[in-house]
Amino acid sequence: EIINKERSELESTFSSPIGSQCISCEYRLNDANNKGKALSGFDACWREATGIKQEDMGENKFVADIYSSTKRTLAKLLNENKYTFADLTAKDFGLNEDGAPLGDKKNKAYSE
Repeated sequence: EIINKERSELESTFSSPIGSQCISCEYRLNDANNKGKALSGFDACWREATGIKQEDMGENKFVADIYSSTKRTLAKLLNENKYTFADLTAKDFGLNEDGAPLGDKKNKAYSE
């Protein structure tokens, strides 16, 4: 109980909005090494902002993790309420549903 109370009090101190600053968050812990022993400030912020449950945090890959993500791209995705890889579509990667680049004149669906 004491640990849960301390954890709850500590988590309530995190209220930073999520955004491009999350790409280089210094308060993110690698769960493989951490094994739930310490709190992750990254997790606390993202849980508060997105409503993702604690038990699902390790299962999700976040848009802040996309290697080629730029601050502008991340801001766009967050504004569209796209927080995890599961929220992304082919269009988010510049592709249509067939996997062809958007704007490809050879693509039948694009020309219709």
